[in-house]
Amino acid sequence: MEITALTIRNFRAVKDLRIDGFGKFNLFVGRNNVGKTTLLEALFLVSGMSNAQLSVAIHNSRDLLMTDDDDFRFMFHDLDFETPISIDASLEGRLRKLVITPQYGVSGSFQPAIRTGEPGEVISGGSQLSVSTQSHKAVTGIQLDFIPPDGKSRNANISILRGWQPVLPAVYSEELQCAYLNPRILSAPFDTIWEKALREKKTGLVIKTLQQIEPRVQRIELGTRGMLWVDVGMDTLAPIQILGDGFRHILTLIAYIAIYEHGVLLVDEIENGLHYSSLDIMWDAVLTASQEYDVQIIATTHSNECVSAYSDSADRILKGLDVAKLYRLERTLEGGHKSVEYDSAVMKTALEQGYEVR
Repeated sequence: MEITALTIRNFRAVKDLRIDGFGKFNLFVGRNNVGKTTLLEALFLVSGMSNAQLSVAIHNSRDLLMTDDDDFRFMFHDLDFETPISIDASLEGRLRKLVITPQYGVSGSFQPAIRTGEPGEVISGGSQLSVSTQSHKAVTGIQLDFIPPDGKSRNANISILRGWQPVLPAVYSEELQCAYLNPRILSAPFDTIWEKALREKKTGLVIKTLQQIEPRVQRIELGTRGMLWVDVGMDTLAPIQILGDGFRHILTLIAYIAIYEHGVLLVDEIENGLHYSSLDIMWDAVLTASQEYDVQIIATTHSNECVSAYSDSADRILKGLDVAKLYRLERTLEGGHKSVEYDSAVMKTALEQGYEVR
């Protein structure tokens, strides 16, 4: 199952953006702060729109500290709670709609509090007291109203002050498997994802794909304390760290592809931490594994070398199939966003002629 179109309104810095015609493989480029990560976050939210916990997860991935429900404003365009977030996605013609709004409660009817150094404070005998008798709306969480392809409206909500426990809809499960990876996840300990691949008996093709990178690899074993050991034909198993961070980066990508079979993998800064000479190897592995496991890839990059390697691998691995696309995100003069699409042939020609596609 693949995402074929996306519309974002009023989410983070993106006021309005529509993208049609996603391919099997999609790489997004653009200037810093143009909205590439926001695009992936929107796709992640609408893919799991019944799970309100994802709204917290995308903040954590940016190292945004959320201490109360008011911090959900980081999701809203211009930090304005009064502007609802709208994300629509089409999955092979089947529409999914998500609207995110704040939940309000009333607070402040009588709130004594200790305050320091602020105008209007009352200080008597060394003590400080601030009293308010004015009622006002307070954000008590966010609500997600969504319509899946069956057309039935449902909702979910979450509040930090309620202990992060989401309220989920009854008798509903998502049909789309989707994972969101960023540089932190790609460099995190690998034992959990490999254990899952072992349980689901999906390590065979992962090893086969990795042998194209390192032919000596015969198997990878999960040891104690999360240690991974690799058999490269020596008398004893060796820690996987000896094969380097680049090998581990690619191994993580391939393992996620195997686990999210028939799903979607979102990858922010897919080249992060890799030497440019390894990018062809990475893309060959990603495209090969994604075809085998029927996984759609939607990724971002800042690197021109990564774009070139992507184009070369698409030529080499996909053998003429026009399913690899490049998109450049841009801001419009009206304050919105637009995307410029390159199919495989146009991307290759632009790169060969030295055009700046980023």
